[in-house]
Amino acid sequence: MYRTRTTRTHLLLWLAATAMIAMPGLCRAAESASPLTKEQIADGWIMLFDGETTYGWATKGDCKCKAADGALVCEGGDGWLVTTTEFADCLLKLQVRGDAKGVIVWGLAKDGDPSKAANKKEIAGKAGEWQDAEIKAEGARGFIAIQCVPKLEVRNVCLKPLAEKSIFNGKNLDGWKPLIGPTWPSSFTVTRDGCLNIKKGPGDIQTEAQWKDFCLQLEIMSKNPDAEKKKLNSGVFFRAEPGKFWQGYEAQIRNEFKGDDRTKPVDFGTGAVYNRQPARKVVPNENEWYTMTITAAGNHIATWVNGYQTTDYTDTNPPGSPRENRCRTEAGIISLQGHDPTTDMYFRNIRIGAFPEAK
Repeated sequence: MYRTRTTRTHLLLWLAATAMIAMPGLCRAAESASPLTKEQIADGWIMLFDGETTYGWATKGDCKCKAADGALVCEGGDGWLVTTTEFADCLLKLQVRGDAKGVIVWGLAKDGDPSKAANKKEIAGKAGEWQDAEIKAEGARGFIAIQCVPKLEVRNVCLKPLAEKSIFNGKNLDGWKPLIGPTWPSSFTVTRDGCLNIKKGPGDIQTEAQWKDFCLQLEIMSKNPDAEKKKLNSGVFFRAEPGKFWQGYEAQIRNEFKGDDRTKPVDFGTGAVYNRQPARKVVPNENEWYTMTITAAGNHIATWVNGYQTTDYTDTNPPGSPRENRCRTEAGIISLQGHDPTTDMYFRNIRIGAFPEAK
């Protein structure tokens, strides 16, 4: 086994593995875009495995892995199955099944070296039996890593970000600054039920605070009386420059797809990194609340909509402004977009967790 040591830059994991018990409603095998319940989605849970593909996962070493029968299956080789996305404080739940040798789950150092990971924990093997595991990580950042062993299967892998702080109080616009100008007619108000409403457009409302590496979660609704004719357009900008209009990377909001095929988004689709990577599936509908999750760590960006991962993007462009197809890793503001005169967007439960500095 690898020798481990503890350092602040690694993801600290505590593992509690039990005999097989039911996990009602939590991370069932993926029969739809998001099998999580509405309550779990609103609570911030996301799926790290969609039940059908290896999207969002990579292998280290000689590990060979595929998706089959609703599980990630390690077919052989000596190595690691790791997430392509970094996380900080989080709660992880998953189920594993393997042989009597057991399986090790731990956080992986940013440079991808398992020997530098902290707090490894082993799940004792019970051949042929699914076992539940719950892992809590606090105070650091890193990737989720699972050691490949023969016949290992992993399913129902779900994660909830922790230590997030609200950046919208539901009462007023404290902490936010609308851009005011004759060519920016959007109106920004707080509704009686505590939502941030953006009408008309174009427009832009920005946070006063800035974030570099983070996990952002918020609930969104496009209120659209003509949903059959046209889908509303908006976006969530991040790592944007203060006071500049529609700057930074944009997580697209547009619940439109071609024909009946949600895997063919129009104008990149909700959850896309706009102008960079289209959403691989348009999950939400007009006039319904949904939750968007955005992580940014270094030059890597990932998004989830209703717990379903929609993008997995690494920006390899030279440094500069994202609006000019450049890579920006510096801290920036969060902003919400009013797009055009038909804009009628609602946002609530906006919260963000800053990642520790990578070292």
